[in-house]
Amino acid sequence: MSGNSVVLDTNIVLYLLSGDEVLSDLFYQKKLYLSFISQLELLGFKGITDKQHSEISRFIRDCVVILTASFLLPLVTWAFPSLLQILHLK
Repeated sequence: MSGNSVVLDTNIVLYLLSGDEVLSDLFYQKKLYLSFISQLELLGFKGITDKQHSEISRFIRDCVVILTASFLLPLVTWAFPSLLQILHLK
């Protein structure tokens, strides 16, 4: 890997949040990007606790969230209105 930017997928974030030191060292001082879809997957899983939500939200705030398509957010939030609240966009 070269450069200072990394696009993360959902599974990599879960490994990071579980304390994977190899990944943590690899991504240290890198600019982290996360897709909107990964954000949805991370914050929207059934049974998420308040503690997990807070931890994941803190991690996401340190990332640049990439909207995969400009029409996607309104479409998804129209279909799932509670999503705005889950993502703290309302």
